[in-house]
Amino acid sequence: PTASTSPATSHPGVNGARFAWKRSDESLYFGHAPHVNLSGFKFVDRSTTAGKWRPSHICELADGTVLQCAVKDLRQIVVWIRDATTGADTEVEVADPGSAASLHAWPCLLTLPDGRVLCFFWRETGSYYQVRSYISTDSGATWALASKGVLPSALLTASYSPRRIRAAMLHGQICLVAHIIDASLAKDDTIRQYASSDGGNTFTL
Repeated sequence: PTASTSPATSHPGVNGARFAWKRSDESLYFGHAPHVNLSGFKFVDRSTTAGKWRPSHICELADGTVLQCAVKDLRQIVVWIRDATTGADTEVEVADPGSAASLHAWPCLLTLPDGRVLCFFWRETGSYYQVRSYISTDSGATWALASKGVLPSALLTASYSPRRIRAAMLHGQICLVAHIIDASLAKDDTIRQYASSDGGNTFTL
């Protein structure tokens, strides 16, 4: 919703209709923001190969550059960079485990206030799952390993099945939320929230 001290500025005007409302103890009126129509559409990549791409995550940088991370060929963690000026797409490899993984990594991106970008994803090592992080200081053009394991303790592959992870800045800290299937609880869905005060190097539950 949009907010204004006047109901008139929250209204679409002539030949338009919308309601404006406010709480009795507040001065701001609220209304719905106008719809945005799609005027164009462009595939980053399109394939009929099973497992070519797996669910992705997108973030936008301060200059309008768009980064999209995904799992490619059930193996590589890659980022597509869409230039804010030209709209051109560039594929960049973040990490390559060397072989196809049995686990979907569910990568996610987080832009830090200083312009750096973090990429988090699940990594299976032996009988354990951990979340690895990579960092970019050049708007996604290159990536370096930040941490092999950010979680305070790894998850046993026999007991847990990791799902989607997402990260966000909250009061100067990084909040990492993970969806996990817990086999010890009759395969119940669980949500774990982790917090980091050192820029994402380590997290506590």
